[in-house]
Amino acid sequence: MSNAVRAMSLSPSIGRWSVVMALLATTPGLWADASRPELVSQEQIQKWIKQLGAEHYAQREKARDQLQQVGVAAFEALHAAQYDADVEIRKQAEYLLRAIRISWTQEDDPDVVRQLLRRYQQDDYEKRTDHLAALGRIEDGHALSALCRIARFETSEILSKRAALEVMQYRLDEQDVDVTELAKNIAQLMGNSRRPAADWLRLFAEYVLDPEPTLDRWGALATAEVEAFDQRPTKVQLEVVKDLLRWRIETLQQHGRDRDMLVVLRQFVPLQGKSRDELLRTVNWLLDRQAWPLVEELIASF
Repeated sequence: MSNAVRAMSLSPSIGRWSVVMALLATTPGLWADASRPELVSQEQIQKWIKQLGAEHYAQREKARDQLQQVGVAAFEALHAAQYDADVEIRKQAEYLLRAIRISWTQEDDPDVVRQLLRRYQQDDYEKRTDHLAALGRIEDGHALSALCRIARFETSEILSKRAALEVMQYRLDEQDVDVTELAKNIAQLMGNSRRPAADWLRLFAEYVLDPEPTLDRWGALATAEVEAFDQRPTKVQLEVVKDLLRWRIETLQQHGRDRDMLVVLRQFVPLQGKSRDELLRTVNWLLDRQAWPLVEELIASF
């Protein structure tokens, strides 16, 4: 990361994140459903989630009411509970996640960000993807806080990851963003979330301050994403995997890690389509990165 980037100043909306986090229980909007979360331990939340699968209906209903009152403080635990072995717990967790009211806008968001977030809240999956891309194009980091909110609290795992990728792909070296403040606020906002997107952003917060020590650690996150795709291949997941690997390849190249870059390229190339146009795009992309061995392998294979 250049010295020029480190010296850049962050937008006021991102600089006030620490205040937002301190007022979780009282701030309107995103946090309105957190009923004094500092008084509810995660252990208690886990007990209520377990009770969602209780034999007696009264116990299940009481646990559901308690979790609904806690609201956003139970988000992470409920998100994980969607994959519980107990079908009743899975069903109730999905219901409760839908019931948590999340307003993506904050009072200090710039108007252009607020407008896009309102559309994001109203629209379907395809349009939400477009809105994320639009947020990623807003200058001077004014939408980075909004993208991080979405990465942590969007119930769709794919959209959560796409929001994180928009932050990671942001051209910090071309924009007026204080990376030190950005890193601090990302780490704070992600908290103890165990979601993949939160893991990516926490490591990204370290990356923007000191890239070199993080480069190898990205490998485990990227490999986990490739393995997840191999287990449940879908078109939308494929696009996320490709974007993550593409970002990793570009960062390795920027830091002169050509040998490591070739290893990741060998993960990346098989994920590309096999139509003539797709193959030509892949070849051109490889040529831009001077990955001559892989260009030769691709030509030999097709």
